[in-house]
Amino acid sequence: MRADRGAGAGPALAAASAYVALALFWFRPIWQKLGRAVVPDDGDPWFNLYILEWGYRSLRRGFAGLWSPPFFHPTRGVLAFSDHLLGPAVLSAPLRALTGSEVAPYTLLVVSSFVLGGFITFWVFRRRGLSAPAAFAAGLVYAAAPFRWDQLSHLAILWAQWLPLLVWAWDELLAAPTLRSAAVFVAAYALQVSGGTSLAYMAHLPLLVLLALHWAEHGRELSARASLRVLVPALLAAAALAAAFFVPYWRVSRELGLERSPEETRTFGATLTSLWQPSTRNLYFSAEEWKGAFRDENALFAGFAATILVCVALFAIVRRYQAGPGERPAPLSRWDRAMLGTAAASLLLCFPAVYLTLARVVPGLSGMRVPTRFFAIALLPIAWLAGRGLDHLAPAGATAARRGAAGALLALFLFDSTPRRLTWVDVPAPESFPRAYHWLAGQRDVTAIVELPFAGAAPGEIDRMLYQTLHGKRLANGYSGYLAPSFLTLQRELAWPLHERRQLELLRQLGISHVVVSGVRGGRLAARGRLLPMDAALTEGPAREAELVFSDERNLVYRLLPSG
Repeated sequence: MRADRGAGAGPALAAASAYVALALFWFRPIWQKLGRAVVPDDGDPWFNLYILEWGYRSLRRGFAGLWSPPFFHPTRGVLAFSDHLLGPAVLSAPLRALTGSEVAPYTLLVVSSFVLGGFITFWVFRRRGLSAPAAFAAGLVYAAAPFRWDQLSHLAILWAQWLPLLVWAWDELLAAPTLRSAAVFVAAYALQVSGGTSLAYMAHLPLLVLLALHWAEHGRELSARASLRVLVPALLAAAALAAAFFVPYWRVSRELGLERSPEETRTFGATLTSLWQPSTRNLYFSAEEWKGAFRDENALFAGFAATILVCVALFAIVRRYQAGPGERPAPLSRWDRAMLGTAAASLLLCFPAVYLTLARVVPGLSGMRVPTRFFAIALLPIAWLAGRGLDHLAPAGATAARRGAAGALLALFLFDSTPRRLTWVDVPAPESFPRAYHWLAGQRDVTAIVELPFAGAAPGEIDRMLYQTLHGKRLANGYSGYLAPSFLTLQRELAWPLHERRQLELLRQLGISHVVVSGVRGGRLAARGRLLPMDAALTEGPAREAELVFSDERNLVYRLLPSG
């Protein structure tokens, strides 16, 4: 199916306007919150703010030291513990320069992933033969399925708006290798692979499916000299981009022995129940009904309308192969077969049994801990099949009853895609940070700090990372997809309050010059209303090993004295 039904700006403009209007409604009141708050919580979104800010600062330095941001000191390469978000940082850098804050760019990156995800899907599917209403509905499925709302805290997974364009561009390049198609493919590949390694890694699945189909159909033409003159440079450019982003992850993983346990994979893997689990942000989610059955990262329900229409499309595909005697069934288009193959492979990879089996032999797969994120790839063929189902239900010249049913399903698409009112969480401005961090910013003798007591949960450490963007000192604390070996050692050895000299010696060995005693998320850690000080035996008398250099009602800062 290669008919170009995308000609004409009218339907495209109408679809784009509709996606923008829906996004403004979904993210209301964005016009009041932009630049000072984020959705939906203060966990991973605040971590994303830190990573984006590091990307902006690295960009100004020409990416020197990019992979070693100043947290988890002294471990190097810690940017590779999670998604780097370099592409989003580069694209939003002008807005960061204009606003002076990473909060507005972050919010617009999140919202634009829904708008562009819907519109690019519409644009691609029109060029693969869907009607405008079907392509619009497919865009809703792809951009605003329950899975997407469940991943609202994870910008790297939301950054999937380029995937439809990438898959389409790859199909075009293999069908007709030209300089233009090669340039479009490389550009789309750069946009996708620069967003973060998790989704970039998974995005190769539909590309491999299409390559297999094209090779089976016209492998001889693809291997001809005229084709290779275009394909080889394009593939080398893509390989260079992939190496630039994937090799640092491989190197850091090998040097630090980072690995995921099978238990993690099973915890976040899918079950058959997952295929019916909506997001907690869907209008029809009921905590009571899911009590005891809800699983994190498992909102794999495609929505009522999408599920109905995928069944319609699959029924139509099966029927076309039920030809009568002497008849040959009409073959499926290559695009249809690619979508079906991608759907089958990506859905199977969501399940731990399949995932863990393949992780033994497929490079890179063992480094991911959430198999269900392959559903981000499955959404593309699910959206395509939903659109195909809608066109089958109400083709041109359909009866009034069929058109009415299609209209009802379009309304159901809107219901499926609309979340409950989202929670906006204010992000503290640097001027409101505790005074201790303003003081630290002006101290030239501070080489690195550790903040104690350690937070019992991630949000407290994320707060400390945000404060680091103000004072600029290296921080032994941190939060990411992995915990650094150095941080795990500190957690194990530094019970608070510090009372042993060997603990201070460990800090010196790690290059830490100051200890900050602070409260963590939700208030101070205090005894009888006071911050707990360091043991007096370490801070008083001629044999003291640390001295108090700053104090207020929220923080204490100690400087470590030279050993002996």
